[in-house]
Amino acid sequence: MIEAGKLNHYLEFQKPVEKKDASGAPYTDYEKDFECWGNVKANAGQQVFQSSKYDEKIDGMIIIRYRSDINADYRVIDNMTNQTLDIRGAYDPNGKQEDLHVVFTEVN
Repeated sequence: MIEAGKLNHYLEFQKPVEKKDASGAPYTDYEKDFECWGNVKANAGQQVFQSSKYDEKIDGMIIIRYRSDINADYRVIDNMTNQTLDIRGAYDPNGKQEDLHVVFTEVN
């Protein structure tokens, strides 16, 4: 399990919700699902996190305490940096349901 002192970013995980604009056209918005502390490891161009599940280049990884309800439809707001991060996938690195590794790309 990741040590509490290494959870140094306060994160807001947002889930997608379908809405309609004034003309009735559907669009996807996001609303807060939960907040938690996590460890954000930015790629900074030096390392590409890859596994058999993720073929694309990603910008970094977030490590949080394990949860089973996060998927690639979510996004994250890093409250320390005000960055929006699109989740590309999430996995339990050792199968012990202690930590969750969440890979992301930055939203411009």
